[in-house]
Amino acid sequence: MSKEGAVPRSTGAKAPLDLSHHYSRVTAARQASSMKAFYKYFLIPGIGNLAGGGLSDHSERSFN
Repeated sequence: MSKEGAVPRSTGAKAPLDLSHHYSRVTAARQASSMKAFYKYFLIPGIGNLAGGGLSDHSERSFN
């Protein structure tokens, strides 16, 4: 069993080179967005917008 994204040993492929020593100070200091913690909620069916602004779903509103 191999982990997802792992390079299979049977192909003889080399691991990617670590080129992080070429990063600028700004790039090296970057941090991941805290919004990525909410990505898991987008996998739940029916959740498509976390910033709905208080409006209900358009199917629940009636227009005359």
